[in-house]
Amino acid sequence: CNACFFLVEGCRDILVLVVEKTATSFDATISIVCSFESHITPMLHSSSYNQNNTQYLNDDSQNEEIRVGGPISKMAFDPNGNRLVIAFEPDCDSSCDSSILAVYKVQQEFLFKAGGDLNANQSVLVPLGYIRGPGWPTESFGYRSSKQNNKTNRNSDSLNNKVKLGQPTPTHLLFAPRFEHGSLLLVAWSSGKISFIPMIY
Repeated sequence: CNACFFLVEGCRDILVLVVEKTATSFDATISIVCSFESHITPMLHSSSYNQNNTQYLNDDSQNEEIRVGGPISKMAFDPNGNRLVIAFEPDCDSSCDSSILAVYKVQQEFLFKAGGDLNANQSVLVPLGYIRGPGWPTESFGYRSSKQNNKTNRNSDSLNNKVKLGQPTPTHLLFAPRFEHGSLLLVAWSSGKISFIPMIY
């Protein structure tokens, strides 16, 4: 058997084409693997960045709830067939955060199980977590001081008048063809930065 995951533009579903070939027959079926309706994530820790723009969890940070999901813009499948990463389209009709990537473990055995039904309680995709990239540089266009918009207000506190724009969104997703410790994800962000994210398993 062989399987090919694919998307339909503007759709919230991930589809899979499963091809079975024998000496006397050729059979192909298309099924819905998962539909990504918008939902609230589990409580996430607000993140901090060190001088190398590496994201890490801050034990003293506050928790936050984030809404993700909606139409899918991009996805990347690692060469081993074990990890799937999904990016979402910005949706003007909802409060979904399109800067976040969703990461899933792929249970391939449910794709090729004899008599299996992808619509049954056998989940092909198991949620593993979320990825948010490096934030905007604090002295770049990601922060805009109201002092720049109102030059007459010379006495305003610049720290209290900075407006933070939305987080950078992923523009390209790619898995390295080889990574001996699991999977290595490469993400290009709208801020111009590139992240290398190892997934060890």
